[in-house]
Amino acid sequence: MTDRSDFGVAVTFLDSGDIDGLQDLLKAQPDLASARDDDNSTLLTRLIDWSGHRPRASETARVLLNAGAEIDARRNDENSTPLCGALCTEEADVIRAR
Repeated sequence: MTDRSDFGVAVTFLDSGDIDGLQDLLKAQPDLASARDDDNSTLLTRLIDWSGHRPRASETARVLLNAGAEIDARRNDENSTPLCGALCTEEADVIRAR
């Protein structure tokens, strides 16, 4: 089971673009790639939610996808998928990350 503090650390890595730190954390906590926070967001959802503000977003998306993140995970029935979010914000580099 994923520790909530690990999810928070992973988000810090998303915010800073620390891909090495994120990869190390995902190796230690493999289920973190598909884990959800209190808002039912995955790490990939969190990456896309703040489009244009996270350094190395396309590389980070690739790391998350390679670790097993779900490209079509929805927060709820009213929210789109991370892929749709990337399309809507025209983050072509993140869309091609796969």
